[in-house]
Amino acid sequence: MLTNSPMYDKDIRPNLAENTSVQVGITMYVINYDFNPETRDMSMMMYFRQMWNDPRLVSDSITQDVYGGQSLMERVWVPDTFFSNSMDVNIVKYPTRNTFLKVKPNGDVMYSERIKVNYRCGPQKSVKSDDTVDVEYTWAKGDESINFDKKDTAQKYQLTEALPRNETVTLKYGTYSRLLATFKLDCRDCMDNDIIESSTATE
Repeated sequence: MLTNSPMYDKDIRPNLAENTSVQVGITMYVINYDFNPETRDMSMMMYFRQMWNDPRLVSDSITQDVYGGQSLMERVWVPDTFFSNSMDVNIVKYPTRNTFLKVKPNGDVMYSERIKVNYRCGPQKSVKSDDTVDVEYTWAKGDESINFDKKDTAQKYQLTEALPRNETVTLKYGTYSRLLATFKLDCRDCMDNDIIESSTATE
């Protein structure tokens, strides 16, 4: 694989020499979640997928997709993505770390992890991410980028809608790309049929 080449440095982002940003597409699939109405804390287990192109990984000799886990991930550049309003983010590691990475011969990379995100419902925090000169985030499948099991009716607070949107934040030291996800929860047993909006931001 081309990562064995002395010309490939995983600590340097793609397209740096061309002075163009890396387009990183994001999708989420919510596996399960738990909402605490007293503290308004939200815990969400999801498959979090990131997709981009690294021209340095283009290969004429390799005609099939290359698949791998943690060891392959450690050999390629990956975006420094984080949830700006999370209290903590845990990667599922049992029985093994739930990490999957695929590299296509044309340099397209898909990186998937199973993670648990804990955050508090409320206003978004304004936290720095990569400057848009370096990385620009987009929802890979537009309005269909966030999915969940719509047949799951066991929860008291039932997830009914997931709304993706993106924004550009200009701060003192640069302009930053940020994705936001708003989750709507419908309280099935509440007297006033309370609807909760829970949001998290990815940068």
